[in-house]
Amino acid sequence: MSRNDSEAAGRDDVDPGLPAEGSASDAASDRGRSSDGGAPSDRSLPAEGSANGAVPEAETQTELEAFWTRARNVAGIAPLEAVLGQDDAASLRPPAFAFGDSPEMSDRLAKLVLDGEKSATSAWLASYEAEGIDIPEVGDLSIMCDGADRPLALLRTADVRKIPFADVGPEIARAEGEGTLDEWKAEHRDFFARECAALGIEFDPEGDVVVEFVEVLYRRDGV
Repeated sequence: MSRNDSEAAGRDDVDPGLPAEGSASDAASDRGRSSDGGAPSDRSLPAEGSANGAVPEAETQTELEAFWTRARNVAGIAPLEAVLGQDDAASLRPPAFAFGDSPEMSDRLAKLVLDGEKSATSAWLASYEAEGIDIPEVGDLSIMCDGADRPLALLRTADVRKIPFADVGPEIARAEGEGTLDEWKAEHRDFFARECAALGIEFDPEGDVVVEFVEVLYRRDGV
C-alpha cells in the first residue's frame, strides 16, 4: 500500500514498542498514510504536514529537525546532497510520512520495516497523478514515522518499478511482507479503491501501481 507523506513529530525518549535498536538495510517502501497501506504507495501522500494531513506545529518541526540532524550525521549524508535543487526552508530535511490510512496500520507496517520483513511499498499511479506529485526516484530520502507521528527511521529509495496491478507477482507480495499474493491483491485493491474515492477519481483495476523498494539508513535509538 502507499505511504502518506506526512511531516510528523518524534521523541527519542518514547518507546513505540518496536524492535530493538540497530541499523537495518532492507525496509519497506510503503509510505504515506496510504494503502499498505506514501505517496500514494503504502505511505501517505505529501501535502502531509502531519500523518493526519495537518500542518506541523513548531514543536513537531523542531523534533523532526533534531531527528534529521542525528540521522544524517550517523548515515554520513551531506544536507545539500539530500536536497539538491530545493530552495524551500522546510525542505532542508526529507519529507516525513506514515504508512497506511490509520495509526494502527502505520504502526504495523513500520514495525515490519524495522523488523526487516518489509522492503517494498506500493502506490496507485493515478493517485500520484491526481495529486500532481512526482513518483519516487532512486536515491530519494524520507523519514518514516509511527502512528503517532514520531520519527522512527530514515529511508532511502533503492528501486522504483511501474507495474500493472494485474501483473504484480508473488515476489512483490513477499517484499511487502504482508502475506500471500492473493492477500496482497485483496488488501491493496480495497486500499487503492478507498484512496481513489477520497481523491474523487475512479479506481480502475487495470491501472498501474508504483512499487518502491527502500533501505533503512538510520533508525532512532530504542526502536
